[in-house]
Amino acid sequence: ISTGESTYWPTDRRKIPDIIDFCVTRGISSLYFKAESCFDLSSDHSPI
Repeated sequence: ISTGESTYWPTDRRKIPDIIDFCVTRGISSLYFKAESCFDLSSDHSPI
């Protein structure tokens, strides 16, 4: 399960953003899942 959006932005501009969040499930239909990115939280470090 993933949003397909980047969730990590490196501070080094020579590197590219990456998707590092993932979820592994078993026995639960994907019809019951909805993945969304939320960038509303404030922090003094790169979001994970």
